[in-house]
Amino acid sequence: MTNKPINSTEFSNFEGTIAMEKRRRYTLNEDQYKEWEQFVLNNYEDIYTNKDTHEVFHTPNSPRYVVSVLRTEQSGMQNFLENLLAI
Repeated sequence: MTNKPINSTEFSNFEGTIAMEKRRRYTLNEDQYKEWEQFVLNNYEDIYTNKDTHEVFHTPNSPRYVVSVLRTEQSGMQNFLENLLAI
């Protein structure tokens, strides 16, 4: 399995308007995920102020975590994840 981000397009229906969000997904192992959690804890004020969000997909007993962030985020999440994975 590669550590390169997966591009995706997600659709949601908000007040009758279809919004399209482009996200980047990063596959992390457990140690990398712990570093990600620490990054979020250390930067929660910027993440909250910028209204940036992320999602984590994880299946119990799986060694992989998939972190999804919007391409338009402004809190340095993509930069951190790319450096973490040395992309």
